[in-house]
Amino acid sequence: MKQILLGILTVAVVGCSGDDGGSGGGSGADGGSGGSDSSGVDPSTKAVGLSSADAMKLCEYTSSKPNRHVECGDGQSFDLETKTLAACLSSIPTNPACTATVGDYEGCANAFATDSDAVLCSALFPPECETVVSSACVGS
Repeated sequence: MKQILLGILTVAVVGCSGDDGGSGGGSGADGGSGGSDSSGVDPSTKAVGLSSADAMKLCEYTSSKPNRHVECGDGQSFDLETKTLAACLSSIPTNPACTATVGDYEGCANAFATDSDAVLCSALFPPECETVVSSACVGS
């Protein structure tokens, strides 16, 4: 199992033999708690330097995304697992070179939750995650 840590999500990539039948396990993809489409934080706010209250709102939103199992065919699949609230809060970027905004993080989380299996299988990360997974933002 290979895990890719993002600021908001942990993506566990698992190659399957195709014989276990898989659960297909995708959950509903309505997103955040109470059906909300956002964290309530201004989407243009930079992730670096978020107030504690705004970081909490963003992490509550992204941590509420459903885990899902993605089938890519040819026996390949992977699981998407959202980070816990504590893990999310500890991974908010601090590197001033990170230009990701709250909207970038929300868009990335929404893409992982709602994009089709085919889209998620076509690239390591959805296009909406480009800024979030930049070297300036990951591991900072």
